[in-house]
Amino acid sequence: MSDKDVKEMTLDELWQESDDIVDSLDYDRQIEVYTQIIELDPENANVFNNRGNAYSKLKNYEKAIENYNQAIKLKPDHANSFYNRGNVYSDLKRHKKAIEDYDQAIKLKPEYAN
Repeated sequence: MSDKDVKEMTLDELWQESDDIVDSLDYDRQIEVYTQIIELDPENANVFNNRGNAYSKLKNYEKAIENYNQAIKLKPDHANSFYNRGNVYSDLKRHKKAIEDYDQAIKLKPEYAN
């Protein structure tokens, strides 16, 4: 993990940093890196999904949902975002919405049936 300011990093460096920290518990750094990637590559659904995951880990569920929504808007067949948003809705006890998202994830990616 780099201590370099994300604003000074190239897109390639940011992607490398995101790979280096994806499994870390430094969710604030993940959000910082993903936010900068979005600044440079705003059409990448995977980055919004990843930033949503970091917000979810911080229990900032509304921000997580916003990011999953954006990922789905950019890529309507992004099964991971439906699945992850379903997890957040489940955490929020919004079970009907969670089931709808899980159903959509399964429809898009049947191996999600588990």
